Parts: sequence; structure tokens; C-alpha cells
Amino acid sequence: MSNYSKLGYKSLENYSQHFLDSLLETNRTYDFFVDWDKVFSKLENHLIEINILNSLTKISSTSINEKFIEILKKYPECVPVLPMILAIIDINSCGF
Repeated sequence: MSNYSKLGYKSLENYSQHFLDSLLETNRTYDFFVDWDKVFSKLENHLIEINILNSLTKISSTSINEKFIEILKKYPECVPVLPMILAIIDINSCGF
């Protein structure tokens, strides 16, 4: 999160309101920015692995690293899902 006071705002609410007020209207829908069919197909194909990784949300911050490593060792099929849930893309495959 930005340090709103360094940007000249008195509160997070002022910063958030200015952000919302400065958004430009557009004719673009969410479908323009996200390929939802692809998202849902990936979700369906990896539902079990995503749920296994989702179990980490119930772990305390003191032991989450150990549990994460334990999950990856016990369920190595979760490893390929990590870039998907972290929204990491391979820049080389995008033509950049």
C-alpha cells in the first residue's frame, strides 16, 4: 500500500476517494482485461491443487513457510499451479 501521507493525503479514505474520483470512464469491460474463459478452465483443471494451497490461509504466519515447503514436498503437483495463482507470466512467450 502506498504511504498516503507522503503523497499529501490526510487519510487512506482521502487517498481512496481521490483515486476513485480520478478514474476515467471507458467502454472497456472486465472481459477486455481478463480472459475469463481461460481463468475458469485453469481453475477447473487445477481445483484440487488450488484447494491444497488454499489450506495455507488457515496457517499462522509463524509456521507458514514450513507448511508451504511440506505441501510442495508432499504434493509436487501443486508446483505448476503457483505461477497461475500468483499471476506470473513468461515474458519470453508474450513477445516482449
